[in-house]
Parts: sequence; C-alpha cells; structure tokens
Amino acid sequence: MRIRWLQSGNCFVLRNFHAMGRRLIPILGCLILTSCGFQLRGTGDSAFRIAALHLAAEDARGELIVAFERNLSGSGTQLVGSSDLAPWTMSILSERFSRRVASTTKDISVAKYELILQVRFNLTTRDGKLLIPPASLIVERLYDYDPSNLVGSDAEEELLRQEMRTEIADSIIRRIAVTINNQATM
Repeated sequence: MRIRWLQSGNCFVLRNFHAMGRRLIPILGCLILTSCGFQLRGTGDSAFRIAALHLAAEDARGELIVAFERNLSGSGTQLVGSSDLAPWTMSILSERFSRRVASTTKDISVAKYELILQVRFNLTTRDGKLLIPPASLIVERLYDYDPSNLVGSDAEEELLRQEMRTEIADSIIRRIAVTINNQATM
C-alpha cells in the first residue's frame, strides 16, 4: 500500500510540475528578454518628441505627405497648416521614384526590378534659419517580376512603394528630432 501511495504521489507531483512548467516557461522567457534590455520597436523615445511642425510640399496631399502625417500624428506631434504657427517647417523639395531592370533571364526578359525613391528635404525655423540644409535620402528595393502574374507583380510593387515612403518618412523624422533636440541643448 505504501509503495502505491508513493507512486501515485509521485505521479501527482510530476503532473503538477509539468502543468506548472508550461505556465512558468513563458514567464521565464519574458523575464529573460526584459532583463537583457529587449523592447519592442515603437515610435521612439519621448525625448525625441517634436511639439509642432509645419509640412510643406509641392503636392500637399501626396502619398509621402500622408506617410509623414500618419507617423507624426502617431507620435503626438501637432501638424499645423501655416509656417507662422509652428517653430519648424519641414519642406519636401523633391520626390522622385524610378524603376530600373536589375536582372534578366536567359531569354532577355525582366527577372527583377529595382525601385529607387529619392527625397530631398530641408528644415527651417520660423525665422527662416536653415537647421538642415537641403539633403537627400535614398531608399532602394528589389523585387521579382513575374510576367505570368502581372496583377501580383504590380501589387507587390505598390506595396514596396508604400513601405519605401514610410521608411523615408521615419528616417527624416528621426533626423529632424535629433536636430531639434541638439538645437534645444545648445
């Protein structure tokens, strides 16, 4: 009898340990990730917050401006309609998309395209002082072209163009935030 009791007791302990282990592993994983400094990528540190900004571009409702507005409004930046109301004005001087053949098949048909987005911008204060002189950023992407699936290839290209605009907007906003913070600490 005593041996059965120990066996059933051991099984009970092992079953509880197994159930407890399934609950404990995710908790330990989270603890390890947070202890090593891991954190999800967000909109950035609150030290890099831009209070108010005026966006100026030739195409005021273009897709790049929409990407900027989405990114800035998500970070708490107030977008104002006039340069007189904002301490800084970010101007998109030019936006140029290009597509070129990156590789071909043995039949001399297109296998890959390269998309290139180049954006020129500057940042000025309300007084007209240049904080960031005209600068260019370039983003490039490759994608496979499938002539038998034109709709899919066109959809992939459009998705890549949106991602490229978002990446350029993120890079410019980070550069503006660093410049504004450096100016504030001077």
